[in-house]
Amino acid sequence: MLTANEINLARSIEFFSEGLSHKEKEKPEIVSLSAKLGEYILKLGYTNDHVLAIVLRLMTHGKVQVEFREYRERLELADQKQVMTRVQAIAMFDEFLNQLQEGEGERAAMTQRIVVQPPRR
Repeated sequence: MLTANEINLARSIEFFSEGLSHKEKEKPEIVSLSAKLGEYILKLGYTNDHVLAIVLRLMTHGKVQVEFREYRERLELADQKQVMTRVQAIAMFDEFLNQLQEGEGERAAMTQRIVVQPPRR
């Protein structure tokens, strides 16, 4: 089974401004699925069903379009042979979340020093 790190996406962005739209670049940018998932999880949240819906649509159909307030993002599998079944896509997403949570556990165990000072007058 493929992991999110092994899957590349062609990403193109179209920005909205004052009722008009314009593309960021003519040629799509190549990004990894893991980078995109990390971004969406930060924006939409770990337990958000929207991230899962985006992954399912992308991995079962090969492309998806996601709209935000300021822009529209089109993601397409760089290799259409990587299209997978719904069950495979869910398993891949679950594995990505498990790896993400393991990494956070390691960071949380690190010693941190935070100093809060009152404002100077």
